[in-house]
Formats: sequence, C-alpha cells, structure tokens
Amino acid sequence: MRWVCLLLLIVPVLSGCYEGSDVTLHEAHKYKGKDDRHVGDPGYRREQLKLRFETVQSDR
Repeated sequence: MRWVCLLLLIVPVLSGCYEGSDVTLHEAHKYKGKDDRHVGDPGYRREQLKLRFETVQSDR
C-alpha cells in the first residue's frame, strides 16, 4: 500500500516536468516569422491604428 501511494505521488510530479520538443530556435537578427502585412501599406496601418484608437478612447 505504501508503494502504491508513493507511485501515485511520483508519477504526476515527473509528468509535470515533461517539456515537448516543439521549441523553435531562431538565429540572431533574422526574422523567420510570418510576413507583416502592415509594413507594405502605410495607409492601411494608419487606418487600423485610428480605428483602434477611436474604439478604445471613445469614452474619454
């Protein structure tokens, strides 16, 4: 009985320490993510920021 209790305590502790292998390593100073759609059109970015500002700041 004592070994069963010890096993029931150890298994969750060890399984909580597991780290998956889905870690992505990147090189320094090189962006490898998705393309930023805001960079190409400054007008689009300006409109999006204006809309966001008006939505949040409308109560002030």
